Formats: sequence, structure tokens, C-alpha cells
Amino acid sequence: MTEAVVRRWEARAPMTAVEAWLAQFHDRVMPNYWVAEGFRWVKVLVSRGEDPRQVTVLTAWDDMDAVKRFAGPHSETAVMPEWVANLMPDHDDLATHFHEVMSEANQ
Repeated sequence: MTEAVVRRWEARAPMTAVEAWLAQFHDRVMPNYWVAEGFRWVKVLVSRGEDPRQVTVLTAWDDMDAVKRFAGPHSETAVMPEWVANLMPDHDDLATHFHEVMSEANQ
């Protein structure tokens, strides 16, 4: 597998809002990823501990062209449906991008 572009977006929200968001994520967000050309994977991380929780969404893409097809010409702008913004008003307006240069797993 070739090097990927990993896109990171973060928000902060009470656990109740995070749970409501997660309940809808699979049905409302994932279909958009699965049909996006160049999409590889998604990981959702939620901090442990007290509220508010930190939420980090990592998505991997074949290249920046794939990111731009998904996010638009301003690829750093977060893709933010209104229902997500309402659940998580303390969110990043921008996403950051990284080159995945190494990944290992203990299988």
C-alpha cells in the first residue's frame, strides 16, 4: 500500500453529545466516505476521562486530489453538516493533513 494522506478534524463536547453524534455517524456520515473516490479508512477517537471529551476523527485518502474531491477546493476547510455543528459547537473549522509514512500493527 502506498503512502496515504491522513486528514484530522477535532471537536470538544460533553459525552452525551458525543454519544448522540456517534449514534448518527455510521448512518449519516459513513455513506459519504464509502462513495468518495480515494477514501481508505476512518478512525474516531474519544478522549477518556472527564467532560467535555476531545473527539478526533482521522480519515485516510489516496492523495490530496482525493481529499479535494471530498472536501472541495479549500481542502483544509472542515466538512461540517449543520447537525454535527449543532451537537458539537466547539469544533475545529479547519482540518489538518499528514502524510502517513509508516503504519504497523501487532496481528
